[in-house]
Amino acid sequence: MVWLIPAILVIGIVLWAVLYERLNYRLRERSIVLPFPGPERLTILHLSDLHLVPRCRRLTAFLRSLRNVEADLVLYTGDFLEDPGDAPLLEEALSGIAGRYGSFGVFGNHDYYRYVWTEVFGKFPHATHRMQDITRARETLEKLGVRCLFNSSFVVDCGGYPIRIVGIDDPYLERDDIDQAFADVGQNETVIALVHSPGVYRELADRKVALILSGHTHGGQLRLPWLGALVTRSPIPKRMAMGISQIGETTLFVSPGLGVTPRLPFRFLSPPEATILRVRFQPQ
Repeated sequence: MVWLIPAILVIGIVLWAVLYERLNYRLRERSIVLPFPGPERLTILHLSDLHLVPRCRRLTAFLRSLRNVEADLVLYTGDFLEDPGDAPLLEEALSGIAGRYGSFGVFGNHDYYRYVWTEVFGKFPHATHRMQDITRARETLEKLGVRCLFNSSFVVDCGGYPIRIVGIDDPYLERDDIDQAFADVGQNETVIALVHSPGVYRELADRKVALILSGHTHGGQLRLPWLGALVTRSPIPKRMAMGISQIGETTLFVSPGLGVTPRLPFRFLSPPEATILRVRFQPQ
């Protein structure tokens, strides 16, 4: 009978991770101070790793509730869909979510690639025949007012203060070209960088980016007390796999994301999150 208590504990953890925590969507506010020129305050709604599939009705309903959020910018950091054929889900879930100064996004590895069970863990060469066409997803997002950035940038007038939004294509699939993305960036511009996988954070910090927004790790998706994230599928240190980190003057925020890949339908100590970032600019 000694085995009964640990068995009950394991079953309880599994049920919590599969049936409760992964569906316990929340909107969380975080505060960030940036030592760069900009408006006194900027409100950003950051959404990442939706992994939308037809049966995720609860997530769709949560996203629809975000229409009431008043944000200056809405910024997406990839993994919108598992199957680009499900692009209509984007319109159903994201219609009405808009930033006062604009909405911007980059794509992630699950947008570009159809994974199979043998590719859930570990590093592997991506098979060419499983690459996916994101055209429909891109067209749907742009119809909704989301400007998609592919190693490119765009200047936003945020109440009289220009902010450069730089979008880096997915580093996990080696689609990133940081030099190209920064080709039009001036020396003294205040930059917010969007990138799905956070592994290139040092290269971006070297370019004096004010704020990096990222996702991909799901915060580890499975975390243990004291140990933190067990797997991140990113070269980023595990202590930086979720939340706010500082690299010199650059601030990195890695979202735990909202969805899960259908092949790993659980979360433990890494609840799904949409984030409101309350940003204050205090140039030195």
